[in-house]
Amino acid sequence: MAKKSFRSLLEKARKRDAYWVGKAIHDFTEDLFRLMEEQGVNKAELARRIGKTPAYVTKVFRGDTNFTIDSMVKFAHALDGQLSIHVGRKEGQALGPPLSEQSTKRSENGLDSARGAIRRRHSR
Repeated sequence: MAKKSFRSLLEKARKRDAYWVGKAIHDFTEDLFRLMEEQGVNKAELARRIGKTPAYVTKVFRGDTNFTIDSMVKFAHALDGQLSIHVGRKEGQALGPPLSEQSTKRSENGLDSARGAIRRRHSR
């Protein structure tokens, strides 16, 4: 059996959704940890702030739990942060014009969609 280089293994892994899910979890928890360190907040205090157990917070940091955008927002707000989710093109693909040059129509439609989702969620 031929040895595979690390680079070829990494390229293969990057083709799988599981790699990108793991990367997103890692990036999110790293950002949380950085905010915790900056503010001197430990896991027990973070758990108290979000109304969860310290064990849950530990599971999140280990990547052992699947969390929602709602819980991600709660974590961020508990540390006086803000959740930002970005979708971009794959590596090596050309980007379009900067968002500042694009029509605000898309943004306005996005706000309308978000408002509708919030109304539907609270009317249940």
